[in-house]
Amino acid sequence: MTRVALALLVLLLPAPAWAEAKDAPAIWESEPGGFEGFVGVVCNSLGQAREYGFWGLSQDTDKAAWWYGQAAVWLKASADKGFPIAQHVLGTLYNTGKGVPLDYDQAIYWYTQAAENGRPWAYYNLGQVYARREDQTPDYQKAWTMFHKAAVLGSAEDRWVVGWRYAIDTGMPPDFVEAYAWLRVSEAQARAGLAGRPDLEKQAASGLQFVTSKLSPADLARAQARAKEYYQKYVVEVGAADD
Repeated sequence: MTRVALALLVLLLPAPAWAEAKDAPAIWESEPGGFEGFVGVVCNSLGQAREYGFWGLSQDTDKAAWWYGQAAVWLKASADKGFPIAQHVLGTLYNTGKGVPLDYDQAIYWYTQAAENGRPWAYYNLGQVYARREDQTPDYQKAWTMFHKAAVLGSAEDRWVVGWRYAIDTGMPPDFVEAYAWLRVSEAQARAGLAGRPDLEKQAASGLQFVTSKLSPADLARAQARAKEYYQKYVVEVGAADD
């Protein structure tokens, strides 16, 4: 019954999304809440497709709202069972007010659950909430803390995004030393073949060129030393521990 339901849901996806979903049943059935989480993520994807016109579907706000509402129901059932992917996506629904009322506190709660259950990127989303929530004064210190955690625990791609986040002023003062450090780590990982994106080394190098232009010689020296420290601590030592 479970596989039949999953197969029917996969068939709802347009062809370009099949590649993302076809292997999901075998993976998601293995954890508590996985089935409900899979259904919720499919519904959320269909909501996005209808909202933005993905996969050749026409934009339709009413249908998008319906799919987001379905997603919220299934994701909540999954998240309550501790499934981290569902917790992460549910946090985003609360953060954006799609399928559920806009609620930053609920977004923080579910992002935190996801992060603590092994979803490092949820820390980045937490940082975004603390920096941008509109119902109270932004807490930039907490935001920086969350961005740092996302980079420490994340992938080379995650570190590239966090590096740029430190470099660009979007309401928070930039930290070019920290930006340089994470962009350099990302570039080094890409050069060593430790990144999923083939263009990441080039993208990180472009970011480094921009950030370097913002640093004094003394700050550049600090940034280079910090990058070496981070690479040793969060790439070399972590990799050795995983072997």
